Amino acid sequence: MAIIQNKEFKNQLLIVDKPQVGIRDRGVEPHTQNNAIIEGNVVDFHPMVRENWGTTDPLRGVLGNYYTQYRGQLGETLINYSATLQLLRDGRDPSVGAWDRNENGSIRTGKLPRQLAGNNNGTNIIFNVVNFSESTGELILHRSVGAWNSYELPTQFANAAGGLAPTIWLRQNFVKYVEGAINPNDRVVIPNYDPAAPGESYVWPGLLNNDNFIKKPKLDHTSLHYLISSDRSIRQASNITTDIEPVYNFYIASNPDYEDVIADPRIEEHFIPNSYYLQLELQNTSSNYLATYHRDALQFTNLVSWFDQNTNTEINVNDYYDRYSNGISTALADANLFDSGDFDTKNLIMKEVNGDLAVLYSDLAVLNEDSIVTETVPFYNKITIGYETESVQAGPDTDSYLQALINDPLTRDFVDILQAYCVNRISSESFNDYSFLTREVTRLTSTPSEDSLTLNSQEKNYPILFDLGSLINTVNAPSNFSIVSAEEVNLNSLPNVKYLRDYFGKTELDLDPLSAVETECGYYAGNYLSKFKRTLEQVYSGDPCHTETLLYVVEKYRVTGNTEEKVQTFYISPKLTPSLDTVYYDSQIKYNQKYRYDIKKVVLVFGNIYQFNTISVDPPPTSLSVTANYNNNLSIKALLVPYSFDGIEVSVIDKPPVSPEVSFYPLKGVDTRIKVLLNSSTGDYMDKPISILDSDRLFIEEEYFGQTGENKTYEEIRSSGSKIRYTSDDPVDKYQLFRINSEPTSYEDFNNNFVEIDPDVGTPGYFEDIIIPNRKYYYCARSVDIHGNISNPTYIFEIEMFNNEGQIYLRQQIFTFKAQKPTYIKQGRRFIYIEPSFQQVALDPNMSIPAPSDISETPEDSLLGVADSKCWQKDFKIRVTSKKTGRKMDLNITFKNSGVTNPS
Repeated sequence: MAIIQNKEFKNQLLIVDKPQVGIRDRGVEPHTQNNAIIEGNVVDFHPMVRENWGTTDPLRGVLGNYYTQYRGQLGETLINYSATLQLLRDGRDPSVGAWDRNENGSIRTGKLPRQLAGNNNGTNIIFNVVNFSESTGELILHRSVGAWNSYELPTQFANAAGGLAPTIWLRQNFVKYVEGAINPNDRVVIPNYDPAAPGESYVWPGLLNNDNFIKKPKLDHTSLHYLISSDRSIRQASNITTDIEPVYNFYIASNPDYEDVIADPRIEEHFIPNSYYLQLELQNTSSNYLATYHRDALQFTNLVSWFDQNTNTEINVNDYYDRYSNGISTALADANLFDSGDFDTKNLIMKEVNGDLAVLYSDLAVLNEDSIVTETVPFYNKITIGYETESVQAGPDTDSYLQALINDPLTRDFVDILQAYCVNRISSESFNDYSFLTREVTRLTSTPSEDSLTLNSQEKNYPILFDLGSLINTVNAPSNFSIVSAEEVNLNSLPNVKYLRDYFGKTELDLDPLSAVETECGYYAGNYLSKFKRTLEQVYSGDPCHTETLLYVVEKYRVTGNTEEKVQTFYISPKLTPSLDTVYYDSQIKYNQKYRYDIKKVVLVFGNIYQFNTISVDPPPTSLSVTANYNNNLSIKALLVPYSFDGIEVSVIDKPPVSPEVSFYPLKGVDTRIKVLLNSSTGDYMDKPISILDSDRLFIEEEYFGQTGENKTYEEIRSSGSKIRYTSDDPVDKYQLFRINSEPTSYEDFNNNFVEIDPDVGTPGYFEDIIIPNRKYYYCARSVDIHGNISNPTYIFEIEMFNNEGQIYLRQQIFTFKAQKPTYIKQGRRFIYIEPSFQQVALDPNMSIPAPSDISETPEDSLLGVADSKCWQKDFKIRVTSKKTGRKMDLNITFKNSGVTNPS
């Protein structure tokens, strides 16, 4: 079944080879701002005569076929001048769009069009591309004299002594302008018309001369990558299932408790049991371990005793955690283990055998969701890497290079080989960084509007793990391709990375690197790969190239306050099959510890490497066209790029318990005491969290983050009506009983008025309270589980012990808060404000001032006002009309002198 995903809700990363990025200002501003540079000097001549196009390809520079950085309302981005040219040719205004607005939102009138507008089919590009022939490798250009004259030239240009009109100069010097001159005595001389330096001239080597153009290979890996958001609601809106879900199953009450043992800062994540190793070995009926390193990983280098190999099964997994807690706690208490340095040695071993791991394509069956019984794992983070519809993009809809490899039995191993090679390169950091200019498009909300996006453009380096194109197009590719061998993978001898194998699907990784590479070269180095190659015309147009996702790299960071530390890396193959997700259960985590998972992906980028071999210009007197012959080949690089800009943060925390059951009982003949019985309840429901104590707010914020992955304040949680899940998954450890003797207005009125009732775990709580007869008391209660998680409070009980001349009885009822009366007052001062004018409030100088009165007396209205008609004690009617509904409302106003100053 096809998956429909919405690209609008995905972040985007456009990467462009830095050497191919050109300048933004093409020199069309007034000639005093001309930025054409020759011999390192700004030359006031013509903007098409320059050495500083920015891009390494001068032909792309003069044609405007390059990306450039551009600042707009949403931030700095990359735009393609070719696309802008097309907008101009189509008669559309390229200034419309967020990328051509000032930061305050106003349109930049004419700035971008002025860079390209002219009288050559709406552009000022001085060449017309007549033909891109990929079959013959020929590019033909025609010059446009009119476009040359489109630019604003210095006023001194035509009037200078001996100066030539621009059109005449181009016609007479066109060959030299394009090719330069071989003879040093016949070089291109550019006159300078700067009045401050009369008669000065510069030597220019020509636009497409041998030194900067001919036989100079140029790379282009312009590619567009779709990324996931760190916001779960935005990911859901895009219909991508990639997620990190914290799951808490049960509490292990060992001696000492399992969670307390792994909370020790000396126990790093690679010391925590891996549920895959554990359950694979518990299902193993052989007397030998499935992998030799499993012994150290599960016994923690003899710190934990393993079961009898003949009785180990997946049903007694709790016994293992008991042994683990006991063994590790004993080791931590052994001072000699640390003083001797043995613990440091064991720590290094554990990091190698139980730390970073990889799952290759052929072993993906081990990650099937039914391969382990997750209900037997105390808690874990479920890592789901959803199938992405853009994992193969920009190429033919039905063609995938990796899919073709796995469909062919002769090349299927090649996918595993490439993945293992990437794992080796990344884990040993043996790769070269390559510099790109990037455009990041980040969606801020799940609202599909332009305002919810931000743009960012900057230079970034991404690792290039290998160049496949150059390898498979080489005759000696198999010997040159020094990939990891099958033996290295089988023995897990790669540095610090172990392979999680599908032990029950096969016994060994049957790879034949030499045969696989040879077959790959024979089958796919020819016509098959050519379908993924962009033409040179597509390269010049800025079209993104074909890309395919080869591997996901999940880096796990332990977050503490404002700092974080990388603790593990998981290398996981995509399933390469539409509609299938990949799931990994990460059990090597600590309870109530925040982790950030930074997901990256290794992407095969089917870029181009091209070069021009010859350049020729029609000889005079014609000199109308330029012919360039070129070669255009694939350059397939494996890049490690982000799959998320910020990663995903999660924390495993137990769900809080449900509210307890509360019962009140009188004592026979006693009016000063009451018995309160509390018992745990069962249930599973969503509810709005309620705070009583000051510390409850932080607990609710952490619990909300653990359940939703969203960082919100308590006020935001309450105001939005958000709920959290309450469930009876762990036993209740104690109870909190709150009491006040006045009618509450909210639950926070009970703050700090409670007693803690701590019976044995799982048993009812009992409390005998002392009260005064014939007086109302208000009670509520909460459950506290073994993690200290608090339930929502119960209903508020109104309790009163009556003593009517010796007749004693208990009266109890559920108390409800009084409903707040709706207010009909709406602030409107921003829209309308009515007050007397200055003439109405000024003191009349002609009026006799009365004797001082008491401050509590209201002054007379007649004292104020110098106008002929005073406003005091008169009724005024003001009519207000709603712009939205058209409804009218009359306000009857009377001005009275209160003696209070209220300045407007």
